Amino acid sequence: MTRLDISLLGPFRVHFDGNDISDILRTRKERALLAYLAEEPPRLQPREKVAEFFWPNRPETYARMNLRQAMLGLRKAFGGEEHTDSFLNVSDEAILFIPQEVWMDTKAFSQYIEKSNEHPHIELHNCQECVNQLEEAVEIYRGDFLSDLILSDATAFQEWAVFNRERYFRSMINALQALAKAYYHRSNFDQAYKYAWRYVEMAPLEESAHRLLMRLLTKSGRRNAALQQYQLCKSIISRELGIEPTPE
Repeated sequence: MTRLDISLLGPFRVHFDGNDISDILRTRKERALLAYLAEEPPRLQPREKVAEFFWPNRPETYARMNLRQAMLGLRKAFGGEEHTDSFLNVSDEAILFIPQEVWMDTKAFSQYIEKSNEHPHIELHNCQECVNQLEEAVEIYRGDFLSDLILSDATAFQEWAVFNRERYFRSMINALQALAKAYYHRSNFDQAYKYAWRYVEMAPLEESAHRLLMRLLTKSGRRNAALQQYQLCKSIISRELGIEPTPE
């Protein structure tokens, strides 16, 4: 059985039977089309709608012709139609992505987060199972959703990508906060610092990230480092926003 892995958190990556075929997809539209079909909930996508989504403000015949060429490019990258039948069902009127045999980093990431959120623990730091789930999620997150894929001529796609980018980013930030606090309560300051620092790296303009890191540094006896972190926070906020940190 063929194996298809699609990674959308960070640069777009596709592995088929263990081989990286990302660069075999000829155009950005082909990559974006595969990403869109895979990320959206599994349902029939009318070809007319998909064509308008990627080639807006163009005559319908032009848009559908370009969609047809992009679909041919996808099939060619995978070695022909016989290799895409397990995950792609294409008719004259609609396209259906079949996710059952496909691994996706976005789905795996979300599942780990959901399992932790839905587990009936009282405190996260007392639930090793949920800590493990969040650590798996954090490990999967390579970067912003489709960070290297921009389609300036497809506004609807760009809006869709930005929406998902913010959604996964916020889930990642929440996971990092939760892990840092969980290890803080366990007095495992090295682990707590690791996740808090990544939080700061990802969201340097969020004061809550700096405050969390400062608390951890102070608690672990590194008061001077905490003060230096405050000065760094003050410098970044002043430079980027032209304001002082809040009293808190």
